[in-house]
Amino acid sequence: MDNPLSPMNRPFPFPWFAAVPPMLLLGFPVWTALTDLRAHQLARQADVRQDMALFDEATDLRRQAARLSPGDAQVELALAESLRGLWAFRETNALRREADAAFDRAAALSPHWPVPHYEHARMYAFKGQYARALSLLEPALRLDPNNAGYWLERARYLEALHKDTAARQAYARCWAIDTVRECETALKRLGDQS
Repeated sequence: MDNPLSPMNRPFPFPWFAAVPPMLLLGFPVWTALTDLRAHQLARQADVRQDMALFDEATDLRRQAARLSPGDAQVELALAESLRGLWAFRETNALRREADAAFDRAAALSPHWPVPHYEHARMYAFKGQYARALSLLEPALRLDPNNAGYWLERARYLEALHKDTAARQAYARCWAIDTVRECETALKRLGDQS
């Protein structure tokens, strides 16, 4: 019969408090990963609701996702775009402010990413507020000066503001970067002077 006090059966005195810091260090990345996973699940559910034309539900799901994952610029941009769509049709100041704030957060979370600036500019261009759209588009052009699409947007806004010389220059820059048919047509219409 084994003696319960034999050296083989004696418990090893493990300082349990020494295990707490490593467990906390391991627990944080796991918790973050699970939270991000849940945020992306909510974003996918929002996409489904959006496809079903349940825009308010989709926006609420995107708000939840942004709260769960406040450091994710893509989640924040998706929320901003959803709010932009609601504001375009409802025209409430609360939705406009919330969309502006979401676009600003997305841009701040990823300062070298031009897309939030471009999408923010489109929000105001859709409503015919081209001067505001033009100012919001400038950071996108600074961050990605070789994007023909951004130059095309700039040219459209300038033309809408009846700034034909500047619009012509923007169309020419767009055409120099990529052979966009709209740029060629606009250059002919505005009288290409190059």
